[in-house]
Amino acid sequence: MDGAEPKLQTTDGASVSRPPDRRKRRRWRLLVTLVVLFALLGWFAHFAYLRITRRPTPRPDYWAAQILALDPPPRGAISSEKAAAILSNRPWKTDPAVLAAFPGVVQSGGWFLALGDGWDGSRPDVRAAITMFATAEFKTARDELRHAVETGWRDAPTSLPMPQRDAVSVQYMAWMGWLAAHYRWNFEYLGDLETATEDCCIILCLARQNRRARLPYYRRVDEGRQRVITSAMIRAEQVPGVSIDTSALMRKVDRMLGTMPTLHTIVGKAHALTRVSLETMYVREGGDWLDVCAAAERIAQAGSWWGRGGRRSRLWNLTSPLFHDYATACARADRAMVLLNSADTLIGAEAAKRALAGLGLGPLDGIAVYGFMGEDRFSEIADVLLDEYTTRTELDATLTLFALNEYHCRNDAYPDTLDQLVPEFLPRLPIDYADRQPLRYRRTAEGFLLYSIGQNGVDDGGSCRKPESPWTSGNLDAVFSDRRGDETDK
Repeated sequence: MDGAEPKLQTTDGASVSRPPDRRKRRRWRLLVTLVVLFALLGWFAHFAYLRITRRPTPRPDYWAAQILALDPPPRGAISSEKAAAILSNRPWKTDPAVLAAFPGVVQSGGWFLALGDGWDGSRPDVRAAITMFATAEFKTARDELRHAVETGWRDAPTSLPMPQRDAVSVQYMAWMGWLAAHYRWNFEYLGDLETATEDCCIILCLARQNRRARLPYYRRVDEGRQRVITSAMIRAEQVPGVSIDTSALMRKVDRMLGTMPTLHTIVGKAHALTRVSLETMYVREGGDWLDVCAAAERIAQAGSWWGRGGRRSRLWNLTSPLFHDYATACARADRAMVLLNSADTLIGAEAAKRALAGLGLGPLDGIAVYGFMGEDRFSEIADVLLDEYTTRTELDATLTLFALNEYHCRNDAYPDTLDQLVPEFLPRLPIDYADRQPLRYRRTAEGFLLYSIGQNGVDDGGSCRKPESPWTSGNLDAVFSDRRGDETDK
């Protein structure tokens, strides 16, 4: 009968009524299960839609303005457009002899020539270079570049988070290479030390210009070039009979290079570039999560194995919950920046690098912080500071060697202290950026010792385990002078 209460049959044949609430609970469970499933499907669809369609919104112009504020252009600077035009005027690109002698390496051929063995005028590439150096086109282009670097300019900051060799940097490196060759021609072939040292100054300024607004990668490349030309200047100092106004040379170098960038400037730029990098990999509007696909693209650009292997898919972003959010990534990056801000000397940079290695950033942290192993990236910034300090120390040491040689030529003896060089031979005392004290110096029976206390921060009296590599971490001190055993102090 319709409406009758359903009956259940027991084992003894008796009939009992089914409880009505059990049937209702079953229906409610089914309904709740369906609602939860649809809610989860809806949430996942929304989650997947955002991960596939939303993209990061970086602010490179904003951070470029921050970098410009940290390192403004020099007073009276020429425009970056005019500087680019001067750098683009490269006479070797149209010289038939150079094109024939340097097939395929016209851009940087001069650099290979500069590092060759000796200045052999019988070699076809050397003859082609000498012919090109004597042309009015090269002399005019070099003079324009010399006036430009003395005035200075400010390139637009390169805000790409990964190192890429842009066209302007190729021009910088090409000019530095050919000027290094021109230096050798003037010094080794013509004996024109004044023009040779002018070439050195132009190279040092170009290195500084190229790394002012660019990535740590460029800073390290240019520091390497600056170190090579500094070594060339040391070779010039060791040639008998060389005489130069060392006080005027140091003033010129100081004027052209300016004071060493402050730690605040260097780390501030690194901080801005870190934020640019994070903003290119994190979706901040409508979410706060890592764009794994974009991160993989950055990692592939950096040459890491992660991110290689074919086409990258937006579906990779479904794994974003495995990674840190933007705020956590920034906080971890800021921890590294705090350590770097304490590295105001070579000793401090070494300590910061060790502390960075102890931060414990793992692979997931690294991808979230900088696109690949985070501790390596921040250690690279520490390496930039190490290179900056060691190169400027070497440059001051080189100028001091010139001054000591000039002092000896005039007085037939070396000074008792470096103070005796100021102001006639040097306008100021040379700086040891290991601790920002004057370079260490003492007279010896054979001549003199000029050295830095090096990376260990201890004055070991000029002891050096590896003289050919003064900045090796296992060294005691970084010694710049030979012991001049062929000379006797008088």
